[in-house]
Amino acid sequence: MAGIMIPAVCEQVSCRQEKEQAAQRLTEAQNTLWSRNTALEGGIKHWEFLYGLLDKHTRVLAEKNKHWEVNWPKHENMLNTRIQQRDGVIRGLTEANKTLSRTNTELVGKEQSWQDQIRQSDAAIVRLNKEKEFLFQKLAVTTKKYNVLKVESLNILAEKPEMSQMVLQEKKQCPESKIGTSDKRNEEDKKSLAGKFRKDMAEKKESWASLTKLIKEKLQKIEDKKTHLEEMPTKVLPEKQERLAEEVNLKSEVLKLEEKITEDSAVKQHSVETVVVTELKQEETSTKGLVDKPNCSEMKVTMMIEVKEMEDNLANEDHSCETEELEDERKYLEELPCLPATRARQVVLQAQESRQEDTPSLAAAVGTGVKERKYETKKQEESTKDLVRKPNSWEMKVTPMEMKVTEVEDNLANKDQSWNSKVKKGEDEEKEQEELRKARLQKKISRKEKKQERKRDKENTGHC
Repeated sequence: MAGIMIPAVCEQVSCRQEKEQAAQRLTEAQNTLWSRNTALEGGIKHWEFLYGLLDKHTRVLAEKNKHWEVNWPKHENMLNTRIQQRDGVIRGLTEANKTLSRTNTELVGKEQSWQDQIRQSDAAIVRLNKEKEFLFQKLAVTTKKYNVLKVESLNILAEKPEMSQMVLQEKKQCPESKIGTSDKRNEEDKKSLAGKFRKDMAEKKESWASLTKLIKEKLQKIEDKKTHLEEMPTKVLPEKQERLAEEVNLKSEVLKLEEKITEDSAVKQHSVETVVVTELKQEETSTKGLVDKPNCSEMKVTMMIEVKEMEDNLANEDHSCETEELEDERKYLEELPCLPATRARQVVLQAQESRQEDTPSLAAAVGTGVKERKYETKKQEESTKDLVRKPNSWEMKVTPMEMKVTEVEDNLANKDQSWNSKVKKGEDEEKEQEELRKARLQKKISRKEKKQERKRDKENTGHC
């Protein structure tokens, strides 16, 4: 009986065990609830702390927003002023570049014109030297012929005394007033030529002085622009260096041109003065000989007529020979491949034409000396008039040089147009680059602000 348990007792034991288990479960559940409650209280406190930090951060952001709202117009105005200043600097640089290009084109044109004038003056000097040699040869030939004729006339007069009486009557008939008037005219012509030459030289000196003044003014402008570029900010350093290099090259070219001008003007003045003095001396000798001839002529009228006819024939033969030689030379120059229709060929042909036009005949030198004298004086007066009209030129024939200068000016105008288009394109590209830079700066600022906010959030979470 003891080993056998009653079912009621078994039920009681099982109920007790279940109660104990339920009590254990309740204690465990109470413990878990207590721990959860403590965790919830800690979480609530943590979230309350975070909410307090968020409130502080919102207040700081609100203050910053107010500060930005107040200061943003000032910052925007400052940026706009900087942009306007840069635009003004760019415009000034473009205008300076245009003026420099114009001055460069003007200097190139002036240099070419001066070179052409130098070439023309050299050609004129060569031509005058040739004419001088030709006149000396002609004078020697005429003096020889005159001496021969004088000896023959004296022999004839010695053989026939009747002719001496005829000569004396002719002397009485031709008064001495004509000789005096011719001398006075010659002196007046010399004085007028000297006065015109002096006037031309004075006008040329004035023109050279004006040119030097212009060059000095341009140099001063270049120095002013250099100082302006030196005061520019460091961001425009490559452009500033290019401008300075261009200005230095221009300055060196201007100095070289000034040296050339001074040297050429001195040489030209000396050469022209020597040529004029030699021409005046030759004219004096020729006029004296031509005036003395009728006074000393003591020969027959028939002999003079025969001599003139002989001299006319000789002069015609010489002139025909010279024209044939000149035509052959011209054909040879036209057939040459090395001499196209350029300035050098024109100068050669002009020199030949002038030599062909200026070579007088021997008969006119001996028989009609007074007419030759008048023709030469008229020619010199015309040349001096041309020189007075054109004080900056040393020659009368300047049409090919002017054509060349116009061609150069057209080419330079086309270059200026292309350069202006390039400058406009560069300005547009610079504006686009500035806009891109502004956008990039704004993006960088926004990124920095976001990074700072993230750092602050991390620091706050770490403190918690």
